[in-house]
Amino acid sequence: MAGKGYEQPDSPEASILDCKINLRYCLSSNRTVRQQKETLTTLKKIVFIIFAVFLVGACSSDPDSPLGNEFIDDGTLGGRPGTVFQDTIRVTSGDQSFFVGSRLDKNPTLSLGLKSGYLSSMVVKFDFSGVGPDTLRIVDRASLRLKDPNFLPGDSLIARFYELLEEYNEGDTLQALQIDPTPIPDEGLTNVDREMPTGTANYLLPTALVQDWIRGDRPHNGIAVVVRDTISGKQFSFGSRENSEKDDRPLLAVNFTDGAETKFSPTDDGTFVESTTSTTNLVISDGFIRRILVPVDLSGFDPDNFIHDAKLVLNADTTTDLGIDFSVLLYAPDSDDPADPSVRSGPGVSTGFVNFVSNQLVLPLTDRRRNINILQLFVGGERENNGLALRFYSEGQAVRQVEFYTSASDTLGPRIIITASEAPIFKK
Repeated sequence: MAGKGYEQPDSPEASILDCKINLRYCLSSNRTVRQQKETLTTLKKIVFIIFAVFLVGACSSDPDSPLGNEFIDDGTLGGRPGTVFQDTIRVTSGDQSFFVGSRLDKNPTLSLGLKSGYLSSMVVKFDFSGVGPDTLRIVDRASLRLKDPNFLPGDSLIARFYELLEEYNEGDTLQALQIDPTPIPDEGLTNVDREMPTGTANYLLPTALVQDWIRGDRPHNGIAVVVRDTISGKQFSFGSRENSEKDDRPLLAVNFTDGAETKFSPTDDGTFVESTTSTTNLVISDGFIRRILVPVDLSGFDPDNFIHDAKLVLNADTTTDLGIDFSVLLYAPDSDDPADPSVRSGPGVSTGFVNFVSNQLVLPLTDRRRNINILQLFVGGERENNGLALRFYSEGQAVRQVEFYTSASDTLGPRIIITASEAPIFKK
């Protein structure tokens, strides 16, 4: 091109350089289609970057919020959220302990004697069904073998043997030990008091009685061994049918006049536990099973409000705790009447442990993961409010107890701490 203007470059490099100098000339000049496309792509990238930077700058000025927008109470939403508050519900009356029964069967030992205010008796039952030829034989000698694997040489207890009037099956929760009032005597002896030394000992039983058991002429509901010596405070432990050492388990050895011998192993055994002391505190105990019933008064709670979090707090009197496992279970009982058997059942709410550092037991009443909010169910009428019941986790393991202060104590009695919110207010 002559005169004014730009000389047309002969190379692509010169063309690109020239485009930077005069964009209008590049687009209108006689360039290849490929060169024009490259130029347009470069311009588009520059424009996109500028626009993105503008958006980031604009968004960075927005306030932080869970929904990404600021809530402005300008009346456009027609209301406001409810106020969140915390409150304490004190239990002022009605809290009590109730007796469930005696059961101690998940233990490798049977206990006999008095210890820490609990009196233990042993129950052992044998199965004589299907003995076959033994029903035609005559019993010559019968003895019950009991073994204390951890004995102190030279020590002993005085006890009596009784027949159970009601059949005992392991796992039964007994309200009382129903026994024949006449003790089982030692064969050939008139003295019914038996000296039970530690270690291994065989206790003779009347042959006629065992004969009747084997032949089915007399029901065998079980044998109860009841200690007579409650003054010395002694307690022995004998191997149970669950004991890992076979030689430590109870055994009934029967010898017949024809020289045959049959050894019967127990099918059911357990320890019957009784409490010999009383207390004004709330008590949960195992062996001698007691639970705690705590009423929950929600009459002053607005049903339109919502409970987000709640905890039951109990303060322990640690001067009388007994045992080593203090894991507990809180449940919502099916009845609020301690005399009603259904008070022993109900959905579980939570589990926990007694904290002997703070001397407190704190149990949650809500669990979002398991969708549990028992107080809200009470408030909404979806479950009848029978209060809350506390028991040891996995009862029937060992003699143990924990006492808690009652509602008679203003500062240490049971209480429930809640976090709730008032219902939102909507404008009409």
